Amino acid sequence: MDFPFNQLRLDDESAVVALQVSRHADFVALARASGNVEVWDINGCLCCQYQCNKMPIQEICISDDGRLIATLGAATIDGEMRTELFVYDSATETARSIPHSNKGGSFRSPMFVPHGHQLLVCDDKPILVNGVSATHIEHDIPENVTWDTIAFSRCGKIMALSNADGLFQVFVGLKPGGKLAYFGKADHVQRIAFSNENDVFAIFQANSFFDVYEGVVYSSSEEPIVCEDLLLLSFVRSLESWLLIDRTSGLRLFDSDATCFGTFRMPDLETISMISSDIDGNVLAVARTDGTVDLWHSCSLLPYLPVGASSLLG
Repeated sequence: MDFPFNQLRLDDESAVVALQVSRHADFVALARASGNVEVWDINGCLCCQYQCNKMPIQEICISDDGRLIATLGAATIDGEMRTELFVYDSATETARSIPHSNKGGSFRSPMFVPHGHQLLVCDDKPILVNGVSATHIEHDIPENVTWDTIAFSRCGKIMALSNADGLFQVFVGLKPGGKLAYFGKADHVQRIAFSNENDVFAIFQANSFFDVYEGVVYSSSEEPIVCEDLLLLSFVRSLESWLLIDRTSGLRLFDSDATCFGTFRMPDLETISMISSDIDGNVLAVARTDGTVDLWHSCSLLPYLPVGASSLLG
């Protein structure tokens, strides 16, 4: 077993409440219970630190180039759940508040569109925002589409969405002219991840079934996967395998038929609060209960290749 190649830690030892590795593993953005937001580069150098949210931060996302960071805060005020969304521009060191689309709107699941500074967020309807100017952009997603879980393909032109009602949808393109490519029902999708193929993705449902989609055709696990508190679903490009991490079994690798072919121990699993990875599954940011964040190369957590892995590696 290897060791993390970096550890991110300042004097603020409050818990990490939101975490994201940038798309190509250049940056790590995290928010703490204290309200502090930190952005680090992959070498362990602190790029910026700031506070802007008045409400406790629930979610964070970062643009590919590390310039923009979006933080979503939420709190119960006078018996009602309220949300706020800020975008911080590290180039100008300014934060802009994103207005709700209508009175009483509720933000959730913000995500920067790959290869740029556009921010997509659900506000009881889809909103596409220019992250630099905080202005709304025209898009072609129907207003009745909502989501709690979202992921973009490698090319950035395909996105998969799922909401708490069990509706699962795949769209090609955000600008006018985009189209709905697939929709179906799923039991509250907890995680979505795309492979290195733009039209191949996997979902993990609340009923513990793990499904791999290729277009509209998919392979499903033959029986529910024992999984307690799912921490990560990612595609490890170097192994051409799906990586699933949970508190019950640690790390598990799955092939394209949703068949598990390897289980591995995760160091100090009981101290992990959350995990994020880049799109290639090469770098894992592991937040721990003491406020530290360890950076691992995913392959260093796999002490040996299980039987059958050689066929996947080609």
